[in-house]
Amino acid sequence: MTLSGYYQLTAYDTNGEVVMGDRKNIAEGSGIYTVRNALCGIPSVATVVVRDNNTGDELKGESPYRCR
Repeated sequence: MTLSGYYQLTAYDTNGEVVMGDRKNIAEGSGIYTVRNALCGIPSVATVVVRDNNTGDELKGESPYRCR
């Protein structure tokens, strides 16, 4: 999948609560994978949601991502 544009990534715990408060994690294009993997490295993060930064639409095929 070729990605272009800017995306906002939000981390959630197992209860569906936002992990990092109001912090905005923005990535450009395929940079979503680097940010997603970094967020999944935080022990309390269970799921990462990726949304188009302009439209707010969830990125199909990449979101939601369940951290292992």
